[in-house]
Amino acid sequence: MVCVKLLIVDVDGVLANNGEVLREIKKKYPNIAQLFHFRKSHHVHFVGPATTQIDIVNASNDVYHAAGEPFALTAEHATIFVSLVMTHTSDAIEKLLEGIFRETEKFARDDKLRPGWRVSGPMYGVCASTPERRRELMELCIAKINMAYDVKLVLMAEPFRVHIGVPMFS
Repeated sequence: MVCVKLLIVDVDGVLANNGEVLREIKKKYPNIAQLFHFRKSHHVHFVGPATTQIDIVNASNDVYHAAGEPFALTAEHATIFVSLVMTHTSDAIEKLLEGIFRETEKFARDDKLRPGWRVSGPMYGVCASTPERRRELMELCIAKINMAYDVKLVLMAEPFRVHIGVPMFS
């Protein structure tokens, strides 16, 4: 068995209706043994045999489409981004980025500070169905933010998307 965990943005969206989003995704990929949100965390976990790797990748894309993949920023640039949000509001940032997204895509945000959580907000990213499209959206968003607010945010070359754990059972 392998365990994969994804860092997501919109925890409230994932937990809405008692986790209906995750249940629907799990139903779509029955070979995945477990798909769940980990308490007090911005992580979603997948557990399954190694043979479900393709299902886990596809389910990961579904989760990111629903809950958002965080912007791939260094800690320093993430701090600058959050200070922009605090100065100009997340609503203003979202409005600035409106024209970038297609019908089922969106700016993902979690404005809540969550004391006691392993990873706390605020957190921002994008919702789209493929890694390529999410990366493209991130680049477009950052370029527009840089231009509008005269900053120089840069995405990391490759975001830390998933953590694949060692086999849990032999």
